[in-house]
Amino acid sequence: MSFVDESLLSKLVNKFGVDKEEKGPNKNRLWAKVTKEYNNITGNGHTKARLNKKWQNIKHQRKLKRQKLFDHEVDDDPDALVDEDGEEIGIMSKSYNAFNDMSENMWNAMDYALRDLFLYLIKKYDIDDVTNPRIKNELWKTISKEFHDNIDNIVTIKHEKFTKKWQNWKQYNKSKQKPHPLIDDTISLDLDVIKEKIRKLKERARIDSNFATFLSRESDEIKHEHLVTKNIVTSSEGPDKVIVTSTSTSNSLSNKQLEREVYIEALRYEQEKFRIMIENGQLEKDKLQRESNWMEVQVQLAQTELALKKQECQEKGIIIQN
Repeated sequence: MSFVDESLLSKLVNKFGVDKEEKGPNKNRLWAKVTKEYNNITGNGHTKARLNKKWQNIKHQRKLKRQKLFDHEVDDDPDALVDEDGEEIGIMSKSYNAFNDMSENMWNAMDYALRDLFLYLIKKYDIDDVTNPRIKNELWKTISKEFHDNIDNIVTIKHEKFTKKWQNWKQYNKSKQKPHPLIDDTISLDLDVIKEKIRKLKERARIDSNFATFLSRESDEIKHEHLVTKNIVTSSEGPDKVIVTSTSTSNSLSNKQLEREVYIEALRYEQEKFRIMIENGQLEKDKLQRESNWMEVQVQLAQTELALKKQECQEKGIIIQN
């Protein structure tokens, strides 16, 4: 098997934006372009699957290196971040600028805080036990609202994507012969533990502007403007020593989001109106069918009665001309 140039592969993946695309036909087409250009440059004949697998391995190795660096800095870096209670929640370092490069995402950040909250809400509302589509959709909206309320909207996820994530998660575990997420012993659904993780997540987003920006990029669309304000506090070491801290605040949902919600609600109204029209049409059709059947019965009765009259006339010697 011929050598794969990791540097060249990385540049081509970034050039075509492969990792920005979700799984599907579009991503497959991008990988086809990467493979074609890579082979044209190197003169090799690698397959799309080979380069894709190699890239996944590269990202995994980068993630391990970043985690090792992260653990080392937590132990040794004097600039480690602490929350208001003095508890260490992470570090303010250059390694955080490489979130996307190291395959981090919002679901596994800060010890899987968002993932565990999501699974807790799934269990709380027993979403898999609901079969009525309309009720299930309303439950997903409730889960979405409670999810965002718990995290103070530091990230924004469409409620439709919660459904997709849940189905993908179950399917992935099934394909890998892993336990169902709700019975996975490696995941703690203790509410107090989850709340503590979420508290640290929010605290870090408040303190670390890089982390806040990362979460904003992970959102479906950037709906929050992070305004960084600097507070200068005089150090106890003297008037010439100052400490600069940063805080981040968020604005409300954008007008675009509100307009989209109104548009979606209007579409739902039109769908309901169309459904009622179909039901009324079906009722009218059934009514006409019953009337038609009744008329057919009346015609048959009339024909039978006419045949009996003709027979009586023949018996009496009366000839009836048609």
